[in-house]
Amino acid sequence: MNGPLLWVKDGARDPKANMALDEALLAGDGAWLRTYRWVPHAISLGYFQKPEDFADLPADLPRVHRITGGGAILHANEVTVALALPEGLLPGPVADSYALLNDAVVRAVAEHGAAIHRAPPRPRSDSRWCFAAPTHLDLTDTDGHKVFGSAQRRRGGRILWHGSLILARHELTAFTGHLPGILADSLAPSLARELAATLGLELRRANAPAFSRPTKSLPLVEIEKHLAAGAIESAAEDAGAVAVENEEIVASDTEAARPGE
Repeated sequence: MNGPLLWVKDGARDPKANMALDEALLAGDGAWLRTYRWVPHAISLGYFQKPEDFADLPADLPRVHRITGGGAILHANEVTVALALPEGLLPGPVADSYALLNDAVVRAVAEHGAAIHRAPPRPRSDSRWCFAAPTHLDLTDTDGHKVFGSAQRRRGGRILWHGSLILARHELTAFTGHLPGILADSLAPSLARELAATLGLELRRANAPAFSRPTKSLPLVEIEKHLAAGAIESAAEDAGAVAVENEEIVASDTEAARPGE
């Protein structure tokens, strides 16, 4: 074992708070895993997407930007994971790191009697939605619909890996896969255990750390306010690489691009 994977088993938070906390974990130290949900339900746009391209959707549906790339995701009935850790804990080739983490997700879901699989290679989709068409870096349900998508941000020797695992379809994104009958609160511990084992790290429960600087999503005072308030817990469950200032933004639903392309 190289050290602990600190797991924050979070509840549901405001969309901007979710993005700010994940961005702050990327800027921090050590290996962190946060599992969480969203209240209210919201759309997260990939780093390069424009809000005006989603003007046709309901105005009362919040939009936030991720610091990871790829297409938009409607976060409703799902488990979201954010893994922030030093680059050296994952394989160097980006595709290999996706495969390693995806296999951990497959094993976690299998603990609950469901089967998901790596998607076969196929051309990249031009859809604005992350889950519209799977690539070989995604996971699908038994019907071939994308059920897990992820993206990475690499900065300052650290990686932030975002992943969304869909438990039930939303009417606005009925093309996604789903895992009926599995609850977020029971699946999150399985994800944490399998990811820790895959990384060779001891899993330890932790609270979200204190942060010393603001993020693009929220100023520091707002982050502190959300941490003090805590997450919203509910007994009822909701039934390619682009260089930017020496950083890499990599998503499973995009092809790798070189600087200037």
